[in-house]
Amino acid sequence: MENGRATEPMETRLRSRVIAYYNMLHSGCGNAGCTNANCASNPAFSALSSQVALQRAIELVKEDAPLCRVGSPTDPSGLISLVESSPVAVVKEHVQQVFANSRSICESFPRATEALGPVVATFSALQSLNDASVTEALLQRLQRIGSLTADRIDNVTLLAIYIVLQNEMFLDPSSHSVLRTLFDALHTVTRAQREQLERWMSQTSSSDIGRMVAIVQTFISVKWALGPRMDEIGPAARFLGIVYSANVHMGEPVPYTEFHNELVNAELDVKQDFIDWHESDGFCFSRSPYLLNAATKSSLMQFDAMLQMRDQLDEALMRYLFHHSMDGPAPFLILQVRRSDLVADTLHQIQGRNSDDFKKPLKVKFIGEDGIDEGGIQKEFFQLLVKQLFNPAYGMFIVDDETHTYWFNKDSFESKHEYELIGAMLGLAIYNSVILDLHFPLCVYKKLLNSPVSFDDLRSFNPSLHRGLQQLRDFDGDVESVFCLTFSIEYSLFGEVKRVELCPNGQNIPVTKENRERYVELFTEYTLNTSIETQFSAFKYGFEMVCGGAWLHLFRPEELELAICGSPELDFHALEAAAKYENYTRDSPVIVNFWKVVHEMTEEQKRRFLSFCTGSDRVPINGLGSLRVPFIIARNGGDSDRLPTSHTCFNHLLLPAYSTLGKLRERLLTAIQNSEGFGLM
Repeated sequence: MENGRATEPMETRLRSRVIAYYNMLHSGCGNAGCTNANCASNPAFSALSSQVALQRAIELVKEDAPLCRVGSPTDPSGLISLVESSPVAVVKEHVQQVFANSRSICESFPRATEALGPVVATFSALQSLNDASVTEALLQRLQRIGSLTADRIDNVTLLAIYIVLQNEMFLDPSSHSVLRTLFDALHTVTRAQREQLERWMSQTSSSDIGRMVAIVQTFISVKWALGPRMDEIGPAARFLGIVYSANVHMGEPVPYTEFHNELVNAELDVKQDFIDWHESDGFCFSRSPYLLNAATKSSLMQFDAMLQMRDQLDEALMRYLFHHSMDGPAPFLILQVRRSDLVADTLHQIQGRNSDDFKKPLKVKFIGEDGIDEGGIQKEFFQLLVKQLFNPAYGMFIVDDETHTYWFNKDSFESKHEYELIGAMLGLAIYNSVILDLHFPLCVYKKLLNSPVSFDDLRSFNPSLHRGLQQLRDFDGDVESVFCLTFSIEYSLFGEVKRVELCPNGQNIPVTKENRERYVELFTEYTLNTSIETQFSAFKYGFEMVCGGAWLHLFRPEELELAICGSPELDFHALEAAAKYENYTRDSPVIVNFWKVVHEMTEEQKRRFLSFCTGSDRVPINGLGSLRVPFIIARNGGDSDRLPTSHTCFNHLLLPAYSTLGKLRERLLTAIQNSEGFGLM
């Protein structure tokens, strides 16, 4: 036993020397002027087969021949060459050297923080070998790296783990026990180390980010399907958060939707996750919002709204039971309005309310009209209010002719209270599951979430202005003499010329090639922020008065727009599955013909149809099958030449019993072509 233990180090050293000589014979040292007669880099060297090279390497060990020291036994390019032409035993030995420990990994890939190409190529070569013994040897080494980490990992281990996480073998669930140890090790990183990881990732390509996303998503999906095993999902989700931050820093070359986990979003118990979010410090998906899609976030928001509404109702009930009194705050937010003075009445009743009032279920009553608000009256109220407030004649917003989006009128004569009303209206719509047919540019939602806006955001609501400023930035000639601009803006208002200086004494500072970037920066700041500060601040105040909860910051700007305005994606099969009928059945010939016509419509015709029936061409965030007011097709007499009609407030289509498919198609298409929908769902 003593002799056995004594010979083990000698055997290891001999194997290492054989590998080193083999690399020199097979791949060379990399020095084009090498004079070593046994080095493949020597111009006079004759190439050897892998078997001959291995035999010659053993002979050179016995001879103690000169060994080129330029090449490294842990050089990944040598490993790739070995995979292509060497025995498996040699490859396995080399793998064990390259991945022996964190330091050898980092030394093998010295430029991994700048480019991951050699790392990816090495793992791809090993995977292509498709040899179980090599794969097992590699995974054993990687398992050891993750398992040996202390409470805090050092920066060498941090880099080593970052390198090995590029291994696409981890897409195979059989390797996930190893992957778990790596995620667990990264769970202890400091803030500085997290930032270091983000910097490394930010130097990579979109394919590198995409690969890391795929590896983590596969792991999370498998662990979710097996349990879910939240103790394993948590560290993986946190690592994905680092990848997400790096992707954002890079300008999002990988779409943010790739970070959504489809399986989790399909099966997550939203209520329990919401409770965990508020009542425990452990992992929950609400703390990793990049994994959740807009529909799931909207469900979290609606659950929050339901809880707050229930609290208000419970308070009113307890007050009645114990004090037999209905005095005090009402359990509902009741708005009683006149159609003739809708804006004034609404504004009057909203002013002075505290934030708790807006968390109550909304009930709308049109003065002088019968009817109980079961959703349809509320929907009509929002429809009429939107139409009036966003009417250009009202003067609160301007409309871009190219994008047809609304922007705040910096010269509006309306008070800030009207803008507060619009903000509150958006919040009330969200809390009461009403989809608004609004056309704001994305930068409005960015500003609501306190996300910075920039020059690129001008394109979303004023493309012509964006193009003009871009031409100024790109111009190669004499900027000052051609454009004749100063650091001021002039525009006409009711026949009077208004001048705004972008900086002190701006009207006397010409725009030149040297300072034009500063001019564009100041122009952008003025357009997106300074010029509308009064109007937007009031709008945001009204919105946050209703929707100031923590859930708001789960959303990205794109997702907040979906929550307020719905999705543009149409699924008419979901609409058909959820439809209800009056004096028709699902199997009635007219209904069969109706859905045949609808499914054959073009995308544009479907949008017109949806607007004709519901008042909007947008879809609830959870799809057409989740309309708050169900879609109803009602029989409207027998065969007739009359066009179909609708009550958009109630998602109600009145359809005559047309005798033929052709007649139904012609009448329905004529109706939707000649209608002009404006409203909400």
